[in-house]
Amino acid sequence: MATSISDLTGGLVSKPLVEYDWWKHHMAFLVAVFFVVPMILTFYAGFSPVWDYFGVEWIVRFAVNWLLRLIAVLVVVAWVGSLIGYYFDARYLESVDADWSPHWMLYTAVHVIPVVGAFIAVPIYVLQRMRHVGLPIFT
Repeated sequence: MATSISDLTGGLVSKPLVEYDWWKHHMAFLVAVFFVVPMILTFYAGFSPVWDYFGVEWIVRFAVNWLLRLIAVLVVVAWVGSLIGYYFDARYLESVDADWSPHWMLYTAVHVIPVVGAFIAVPIYVLQRMRHVGLPIFT
């Protein structure tokens, strides 16, 4: 039996924005930009003679192009989620009386610096959150 979209989104609405795991957007941006994209490019360019030798270079190029487009969408969504997430994660950490209270306005100001802002703010935020509060990855 099919379920309606309202039934599927009911779980999302029941959780306040403050309690949403905003740090996951920061981790998605960090992992996509600093690990996945270089890994894909190394896999493609590093094995380029092998792909050409087996005659599948065009298949690999096609797959890598679509994979990089998908990763680009993930990076944009994670960029926006990270930008919003500084504020809501700071509010969440205040509500649970955590030992660390991030300066969300400072992280947001650095994040919106053109080209390099997110590449500076997100890794520092993730490392500081991991160091002070921890990242409940498997919860």
